[in-house]
Amino acid sequence: MVYKYIESLVKLAKEKDIEAQELLVEEFKPIIYGLTKKISASGYEREDLII
Repeated sequence: MVYKYIESLVKLAKEKDIEAQELLVEEFKPIIYGLTKKISASGYEREDLII
């Protein structure tokens, strides 16, 4: 990830740009999945914890 790219996506996402929000989720998905492995809740799919 390039810092300036992420920074520009965050700025756009704060302005309610849906595409920028989706791109941020995609960029950080590996990190998010890694965290959900550590904090998984019984009875829930990992994808359910992200949404």
